[in-house]
Amino acid sequence: MRSFQQSWMSLPDLVLVEVFKYLPDCERANAALVCQSWYRAFKSPCLWRTRSFEMGGYKAQIYGERACKFATSFGQYLRYLAISCSHPSYHTCKLFQKTIDDFLVTLKEADAQLVDFELCRLELERYWKYDTHRDKLVSIFSKFLKTQRRLQCFDMSSAQFPAFGGCRVLDAIGHHSGSTLQDLMIEDFFHSRLSLYNVKKFHKVITKFTNLQYLAINYNCLSDEVLEIFSKSLQRKLHFLNIKVFRNDPHFHRISGYAWKQFTLACPCLRVAYWFESVGMHNEIAPILAREAPVKDIHLWSGYDDDSDWRLSETIDHIADSYTNMIDLRMLHVTFCGVAGQLITEDQLAHIRIHYSELLMELGVHFRLHRFDY
Repeated sequence: MRSFQQSWMSLPDLVLVEVFKYLPDCERANAALVCQSWYRAFKSPCLWRTRSFEMGGYKAQIYGERACKFATSFGQYLRYLAISCSHPSYHTCKLFQKTIDDFLVTLKEADAQLVDFELCRLELERYWKYDTHRDKLVSIFSKFLKTQRRLQCFDMSSAQFPAFGGCRVLDAIGHHSGSTLQDLMIEDFFHSRLSLYNVKKFHKVITKFTNLQYLAINYNCLSDEVLEIFSKSLQRKLHFLNIKVFRNDPHFHRISGYAWKQFTLACPCLRVAYWFESVGMHNEIAPILAREAPVKDIHLWSGYDDDSDWRLSETIDHIADSYTNMIDLRMLHVTFCGVAGQLITEDQLAHIRIHYSELLMELGVHFRLHRFDY
């Protein structure tokens, strides 16, 4: 029995660390009490590189205390951080603000240097009733992100920051991580209905990002001038651009074919994907799909509104007839959600499937037409 115990106690540190990877935190802590070698394995930095924290709901204070304890003990080892704020409401927003403030301050004191930061669906525009709370959050994130020097991936999709606040957060990221950041996901990062492409502060901030390979952004952030900035700052760097076109965002401005052509020359490996949400009329979509843009994927999502004026079947006709021979299209996906019969009938759906499936397949386009009724 003693020899069996000694064999466990004499396991190499590398083996112990691999065993510890399969244990939850509480069991790791118990195992660390066995002997000094097991305690050394418990303190191995690779065990604490990645962490996800839930900080929403009425238990935000409890969640925050746990997160702060982790940050105090292992924050210096943390590299990949994901934070979620599930079930936000007007009543829990202030609690979340206090919790995230304590946590990020603790991480800052531990000199945590993240590689990946993710906090999706903050939805400040929807749930945050008071400007003071929103302004404090902007200040909290800005102060923390300004200390980060090695960020490679940043995702705050659906944060819904006001224009100045969002620019302040991006400016903080670019302060030290502008040359290291490779993936930037800022889809719905700003409030809807904002024409960010006209905001000079936004133009200035995006010049700080010089190493992006993947960018997810809204159409209301793009213009000829913004593409010209990208052509200079991301020359031969950017590989994928995901553009969301949302009905409530300004989307009637046009990006010229010349701007797209110059952008493509600057980034020859660039591939563009469009996601149209609640935008279905072809007279809205067609001008956005410039022939010079290297479009690979197009996704159309109807939204949940029953609107008899949409006539989305004509949109699909227009794309299939006009663009498959003009742009290097590889995917066309259309999803109808909860739409009424007058919007598109089953006969129209059958016609589109039969008429275009083989044609688009021959052109190398993956075509999917899906209807989801609720």
